[in-house]
Amino acid sequence: MNKWARVINVDGFPPLQEIRDECWNCGAHGNLETHHAFFGTADRENSKLLGLTVKLCPYCHRNQPYGIHGGNIELDKRLKQAAQRHVEEYFSHEFFFNIFLNDYLN
Repeated sequence: MNKWARVINVDGFPPLQEIRDECWNCGAHGNLETHHAFFGTADRENSKLLGLTVKLCPYCHRNQPYGIHGGNIELDKRLKQAAQRHVEEYFSHEFFFNIFLNDYLN
């Protein structure tokens, strides 16, 4: 876990996806799967800590070529941008960048 995430109090920080019973991308209901906005051991843990997970239907999650794990780079980029905006709205750009070491908005 990144030192920046450890020192911030995330109690009360709202999750990226408030409505957890529908697909973040298409709005479908049922058979939803959790997807972390950022991957890799540390980034996955930080995504979990900061509530940067969304629910995706199997089609939007794993289907090729439309799913996020099926090679849909536009969907992956849109999710990362939404996650970055969400974190920066409550904390700062510096906070986000020091955790995830990337800027998905530029």
